[in-house]
Amino acid sequence: MELCWDLRRLICMSQHENADRARAERIFKAREQQKADASKAVADYYAAQQRVRERTQELRRLRLEREAQKKCDLVSRVSVHLWRKRL
Repeated sequence: MELCWDLRRLICMSQHENADRARAERIFKAREQQKADASKAVADYYAAQQRVRERTQELRRLRLEREAQKKCDLVSRVSVHLWRKRL
């Protein structure tokens, strides 16, 4: 009876050790995947920041052009108005 008990205990321990090992391997693989994903996520983050900076720069350039054009139009209208007044 005692021999049977020891055999069961060894079988259970072996199964338990296999389960622990499988769990450890799953955790290890998950952490390795997280490390791989982290570097990609950082690269994506910096790329997105760069796109925002470029878009902001483009929008600023367009705004300044529009403001300069409005100023030019205003000056030309005032000039035409003053020129007509002289006549």
